[in-house]
Amino acid sequence: SEAGTSIRDAKRKLFMQYHSKNLELDIKLLNAQRAQLRRETQAKQFTADCVAEACQDMTNYAALDLDLDLGPELNPRTLSEKSVEQKAKVLYMKVVESAAATKKAAETKQKLNQKRTDKVVEAMTKTTPAELFDKAVEVKVKAILQNRKQQKTSAASSSLSAPPGLTIES
Repeated sequence: SEAGTSIRDAKRKLFMQYHSKNLELDIKLLNAQRAQLRRETQAKQFTADCVAEACQDMTNYAALDLDLDLGPELNPRTLSEKSVEQKAKVLYMKVVESAAATKKAAETKQKLNQKRTDKVVEAMTKTTPAELFDKAVEVKVKAILQNRKQQKTSAASSSLSAPPGLTIES
């Protein structure tokens, strides 16, 4: 049969088209979500939402007819929209500064990890496979010799040696 006419080739093409369309949909969805988040996280929108929420709360608290002895800054009856807006702006800036610091720390950590990886790759490319093998053997031999030394010192300290799998309690 001719190339591209088998069922297997048709399934492969269908599979590739499915993944291509799925990727396109994912990109559209992510772009829409990003645009929505950008609108919702604007300073104006945040402060407007805070003021609206505070005004609703003030109305709800006033309906309770309670004597809220919270001081003028927190009393919903005396709290002005201007003061709520100012506090919302301060809160917004603190959150933005915190997010920026977190992002900078993550980028710094990523750069450091990349430098370490680059150094390891560079060292590995400068070393021949034979040298790597020799180093690995050397490390293994040292570990075995050190293990034997420890076994000799522990065997010398006890006058009786136990059969394999058993221990002697002092």
